[in-house]
Amino acid sequence: MATVPNELLVELRNTFRNRLSLSELADLCQDLGLNIENLPGTSLSEKSRELAAYIGRRDLVSKLATVGPNLLPDIPWLEILGRYGYGLPPDADSGDSAAPATTVSTEDLQRLSPILAHHSEFNTPGARRDMLAIAGVLSYLDVDLSGSTRQVANAVLLRLNDRGQIAPGDYALGRLLNYLLDDETLPEGARAILVQIVARYGLNRAA
Repeated sequence: MATVPNELLVELRNTFRNRLSLSELADLCQDLGLNIENLPGTSLSEKSRELAAYIGRRDLVSKLATVGPNLLPDIPWLEILGRYGYGLPPDADSGDSAAPATTVSTEDLQRLSPILAHHSEFNTPGARRDMLAIAGVLSYLDVDLSGSTRQVANAVLLRLNDRGQIAPGDYALGRLLNYLLDDETLPEGARAILVQIVARYGLNRAA
């Protein structure tokens, strides 16, 4: 088991303490497979310190790189972890000659779902329709846009992923992801996830 750098654990402790509420920390613990009540201490500061130490002892940094962006996309998890060699795309040594997969995995779709659901233009059915039309993907969707934001986000992402390539080098899902990347107000954590997935699957904007 690799030793987690102490500098990373200190930064995680500070991130937990300064960016999360006690309730959010409890949710993060649960996603990591831990009951927050089993951590020593009672305050947010104490629980943050103990959770960082627990992650180090159990080598859960890679798991944090997956659950963190899903649960709390406003925090730049991948940027933080990437500084210490964690949370990077797993295809770094695949070689330029290998064509990237163009069907996004279920795991990556799950990472994209909260980003789309929390987007300011996705609050109401009317706003969703306008957003998807401007992104150039509405005509490729046959989903009900009137449900809850998370349900609709899941349905939209699944349908666009299934639709695949519209024209050479032009993917339905890629259109939506690049539209989101054009939003200057997008949280850095969400932007990092989008950039990573767009690059991994070759979903860059068609020339």
